[in-house]
Amino acid sequence: MDFFQHIFNLPASCMFHTAMPKNAFEKSNILSTAEKKLISIPFLPLKAELRASLVQARSFIPPKQSEEMDYEDILFFSLKLKSEHLEKYNDGLVQLYQKNIPKPCVLFLYDDLRFILNTALKKYNEADRKKRVITEMLSTPLLSFTDDTSEKQTLQKNVRFENIDKQNLKTVHESYAKSILSYNIAISTGTLGEIKQVEKSAERLRILGQLQKEMEALRNHIRKNKNLNEKIKLKIQLKEKKTTLENLKARI
Repeated sequence: MDFFQHIFNLPASCMFHTAMPKNAFEKSNILSTAEKKLISIPFLPLKAELRASLVQARSFIPPKQSEEMDYEDILFFSLKLKSEHLEKYNDGLVQLYQKNIPKPCVLFLYDDLRFILNTALKKYNEADRKKRVITEMLSTPLLSFTDDTSEKQTLQKNVRFENIDKQNLKTVHESYAKSILSYNIAISTGTLGEIKQVEKSAERLRILGQLQKEMEALRNHIRKNKNLNEKIKLKIQLKEKKTTLENLKARI
């Protein structure tokens, strides 16, 4: 099965099977030491391809220019990985692609059983308009191809081409960003609502994740602490963070 096309269902006129060798990044970009180390790992990825380009000539979707970013094309890449590599290096790979490819990109990372969807919001670098600055990185967690939760069903429905907002290429890219963000909000808060401002919702979701980590750390301190007064103080802090968390969930 073509897992990529099963997920996105893009028009045949936009599809490719163009190999994307990882050393291409080194030839055309100045890579960090960590990036060079990443691309030197054998069989990472097993296969990388440019799978689609939603340029107007192929998709019939008009481009959109703005001060922050021009949307003239959206590129789709698929990266097949070993299972252990998908778990360990997915973040490094999406950072490598999104940082060094200036166009809007949608990434599909997968092994035989699981996948991750990723995109990033970018804007022009004020010092050099040939470069881009990532303002938000949006990724799903590892998802099973066979799991059938309502949240995953909604995600897969939202990212299919027939359900994307095709007013222009900016709204197309925002549709993918909103779909990923909406899924992450649903599994974090238990609610699935309409997302109007991607950046603001993403920021709140990031804060929510940090609060959840801080709360778990407090719970661990409470369990281990033998001092009654300290335990009381920690419990008060935990209660305050829980209140903040609930208020934040309501605002997302």
